[in-house]
Amino acid sequence: MPHPSGNPPSKIIAVHLNYPGRAGEHGRTREAIVRPDGCELLGFEGEIALVIGSRAQRVTPRDGWSHVRWVTAANDAGVYDLRYADRGSNLRSKGADGFTPIGPRLLDARRLGPAALRLRTWVNGEPAQDDTTDTLLFPFGRLVTLEPGDVILTGTPRAPRSSRRAMWSKSRSPGAD
Repeated sequence: MPHPSGNPPSKIIAVHLNYPGRAGEHGRTREAIVRPDGCELLGFEGEIALVIGSRAQRVTPRDGWSHVRWVTAANDAGVYDLRYADRGSNLRSKGADGFTPIGPRLLDARRLGPAALRLRTWVNGEPAQDDTTDTLLFPFGRLVTLEPGDVILTGTPRAPRSSRRAMWSKSRSPGAD
């Protein structure tokens, strides 16, 4: 999907633990993704992506949503064997080309409520994630400067254990050797 502003974002910001269910898992409160050679644990996290429409600097949480222009879906994929090898760093595990496809549609944020968004994902036709933004631990306004076109991934909710195994196991992935 070409970027709506014509330029690539200056940054993509990902909130790691923003849904209570996902934080609890850690003990705290349509493009194809190509599996790299040697990858055993390829996973995904469905996320809501916010595309910034106007520059935002030192914005209060109350005013943060006014700088969001579009809302879309993101598939935050990762090679988890690299994450383990890199002691938790996401640079190599989530930095491959095509590993955060967004879209395919942009929803006008002015017509949406920030606490009324729902995220659902499926694996092989079975529900894997289902949560709403009214449960987020961190609101959409923070102290980082955002430029038009920047993308914020809002975090991923908890996935059922059975779905998580199906997502990550090479032997259970469609088309895997």
